[in-house]
Amino acid sequence: MTKQQKAMGEAFEAACKVLDEAGQSSVVYEAVAKCIIEIAKSGERDPNQLRDSALNAVGHKRLIPLLPSN
Repeated sequence: MTKQQKAMGEAFEAACKVLDEAGQSSVVYEAVAKCIIEIAKSGERDPNQLRDSALNAVGHKRLIPLLPSN
């Protein structure tokens, strides 16, 4: 697994926690996943930035902090 894939996975996992809390539909999860992929294509590798940018793009704010990687 590449660093980019790991970052995208961590970002999506954290975003899903926010979306779960908000009771969002699967369409929103798909939109967030696509945003994370597009943002990562631009070179972003920070999971926090990927998550926050994708959530902001679909109108959500981060509610749950991402745990630090070991």
